[in-house]
Amino acid sequence: RAYRKEQLLWYRAVHRTVCNNIRNRIVSKTLSSTLQLFLRWRIAYNMYSAGDYMEAVQIISELFSDSSDSKLSTEDNFHLFGESYFNQKSFMCEIAGRCYISLYLSSGSHSYLESAHNYFQNAVDCMHMDLFSMFSLPSLLMELGRSMEFYGSYKAAMETYSKILTNFPNFKGYFDALYRSAIVGRILSKSMTDPSKINETIKKCVDILSFILEAIPSSISELDIVFLFARTLETSGSAQMKHKSNTIYKSLHTVCKSQWVAEANSPKYSDSAVWLEEPLAFLWLADHIMSEGEYLIAKDCYEKYFEDKKIRAMTGVDTSPIHETSYLKMAKCCARLQNMSEALRYAEAALDKNHYHTETRQLLAKWSKKYAQQFHKELMGISSIKALWRGRCWTFRFQKMLRMKVLIDMEERVRLNHFDIEARCVLAYLAKQKWRAEFAYEDLCATKIQQFVRNKRKQWKQTEKQRRKLELRATETHKKYLRRPHDQKLRKDVRAITNHRFCPKVHPIREDRRIIDAEDKANRILYNATRSYFVRKAVWIRIENRRAVIDRFRGLAATRIQKFVRRTLEKWQLLTTEPPIRHWRRAAERIQRFVRWRNEMLSHQTGPKTAEKSQKYLRRLALRTLRKKFAPFVHRMVTFMRQWPISTSSEHSPMNSKIRGGKGGFHQRNIQYAAVKIQHFMYTSNRRWRQRVFMRSLAERKIARLSLTSRRVMNQLLAPKPSRSKYLASSPSSVDNRQQQSVFYSIPGFRAHTPAFNQLLEQHTVICSGSGAAATLSQSSKGDVEKLWGGKPFTTADCLMLCMVLKNKYCLIKQLVMLDLDLAVSCNPCFEFDLLPALQQCVSLNAVTVAGGHYTESFLCGLLH
Repeated sequence: RAYRKEQLLWYRAVHRTVCNNIRNRIVSKTLSSTLQLFLRWRIAYNMYSAGDYMEAVQIISELFSDSSDSKLSTEDNFHLFGESYFNQKSFMCEIAGRCYISLYLSSGSHSYLESAHNYFQNAVDCMHMDLFSMFSLPSLLMELGRSMEFYGSYKAAMETYSKILTNFPNFKGYFDALYRSAIVGRILSKSMTDPSKINETIKKCVDILSFILEAIPSSISELDIVFLFARTLETSGSAQMKHKSNTIYKSLHTVCKSQWVAEANSPKYSDSAVWLEEPLAFLWLADHIMSEGEYLIAKDCYEKYFEDKKIRAMTGVDTSPIHETSYLKMAKCCARLQNMSEALRYAEAALDKNHYHTETRQLLAKWSKKYAQQFHKELMGISSIKALWRGRCWTFRFQKMLRMKVLIDMEERVRLNHFDIEARCVLAYLAKQKWRAEFAYEDLCATKIQQFVRNKRKQWKQTEKQRRKLELRATETHKKYLRRPHDQKLRKDVRAITNHRFCPKVHPIREDRRIIDAEDKANRILYNATRSYFVRKAVWIRIENRRAVIDRFRGLAATRIQKFVRRTLEKWQLLTTEPPIRHWRRAAERIQRFVRWRNEMLSHQTGPKTAEKSQKYLRRLALRTLRKKFAPFVHRMVTFMRQWPISTSSEHSPMNSKIRGGKGGFHQRNIQYAAVKIQHFMYTSNRRWRQRVFMRSLAERKIARLSLTSRRVMNQLLAPKPSRSKYLASSPSSVDNRQQQSVFYSIPGFRAHTPAFNQLLEQHTVICSGSGAAATLSQSSKGDVEKLWGGKPFTTADCLMLCMVLKNKYCLIKQLVMLDLDLAVSCNPCFEFDLLPALQQCVSLNAVTVAGGHYTESFLCGLLH
């Protein structure tokens, strides 16, 4: 099982504790020999579990030794184990073999491998054939085959794996055995001479690897099997397989990147092609595979590195030399596989690279007697040369030269590394006047700095709780601030935490404080700007109010003047055009008033018969009087009434006395009849004059294109309004022109981000004018309104663009005016099927005004709905 480093320490500590307890139990009590053997076996197994393989192997070897006290060769000593004698002995041999394999992987000693192979073989031989062997024998054979691989016996390993695959198909490590058989079969194919057998073996290996790659078991490294599959395809004789290997190598880069291997995660090698072009990529990969104990695959990886370097050197792409440690690593890998001839060849190449490399010389001396004798002679020569040079050191001249040489070398070392302890000590001893004082001063400064740092470290430890508490508080405040950035209490807490001396230097709350300071600065600027804006606005409002008061006063004065002038003109017109009617009306009123007064105050009575007889005569007399004598009579009556005011007393009235002195009732009836005739004539004349004025107004109304309400609406829309801009220096004429121009419809286009579209969105009133709007505008308004309109009628495209504006959620249009649109002629469906839904969807629209034009019945009904 694979544990993390921390878990492995605890795991081993537990097993070591168990071993100590068992040792104390053995020492403290007198136990039987069989129980002591059993406890010693428990110590050996716990030592194996704790990783102390050498101690475990020593205890197991003592248990299998020939001494009588610790001998486990009899079946009687196994009754405490709870299992059969042969199976327990096989298990102990298996544990010993695993310990020796672990020691071989860590040291590389050939003797450990031999001992492991012997113990595995004994475990197989000692195993009793029963149901237990069906579960334990395949794993034991698997470990035996693995030891044979390390031993270099590939044919025996292949036979072992074949037995596992043939006889134990339900083995849990079946795919592991299949994978190892593919590795060993590929190695065996290199020693074959028959091309047909080689191709057949390679094809089987490719099939096995491709089958395992479909679902890789957890016990098999994905990195190893992908590289092995790519290398197998590359070394095969088929061109198709070689071409397929390039794709597998690209997948290998992805696997290395996921496992953080061979510098694949470096930004420099983010692309697989760049990583594969790197000469050291496969060298890094081989080092990683070799550290995991897969020496056969690591050897292939080293060979791939050497082949790529050779091809690049031949083509001139990469002329850099082969890495000096690569030959030594390849030699170690071959030595682990017991291939000593190749190991010596690569070690010799490493020696040619660096003849004085210590590890290379040690390995060659260990593997070859020839090189051992050669290196011994070299060492002896060097020793004799050292002895001769040591004898020369006793002369004064040589000591002086050596001292100068040492001073120069030490000064150079101090120049490169000022804190080199050895060089500083030598210079302080050999050049006291030059260097000792400086080094002493530096040592004193370093001591004081260390004391200061030590004190600060103590303070740091003492305040660690406060810093942690403040850090937790800062983290919580930062999270709350992210959720509620405008909370004044949280902003105050952020300032307090960042002002604290224990606040961490690197923390997100520092960035929060910077944002808060920037926001406060911006708030002050915005406050000052807003305050100045409102002051200017208040001044502007007061100016506008003052102007409105003045304009209102002037308007009232102008209205009064206009009323006075209009009244004067009307009086003058009545006096000049129709003076008889006015005089006749006044005369008739005075006559009627006089007749009523006379009738009320008259003391005599006339008979009814006399009045009936003279009715025709009175009519003729009234007509004659009306035609000939009415004007002088009226003049005389007016003069008389002015000279003789009417009195309330009937007896003293001169008019009464005059009437009484006349011809009796004749004058009374004559005057009454004349008054009735004059009043009838006055009513008839007024009616004719009013009819003439009405007919003239009706003729003018028939010529007009708009109704009175529509004309009043148009005059209100086109009337100039006072400017509400904050720039008070703008001229009134430019403001009026902009306001009038902003009322009419302008083409916005179909794109919502254009300035024309945004201008129409912000417009509150839109007038859509048809082809006959020019005459209407000339009658209903004055000035350059027609020029501001532009004279372009409202078309189908304009209807579609207006629908887009009305459907926009930022639309501010409140009133839509349709002026002289002719829909009855064109019968355009856009107004019914596009404009009406847009009007219903628009939220800001308050009123739709139809001012003139021709519309279909369905459009008007839909507009009402």
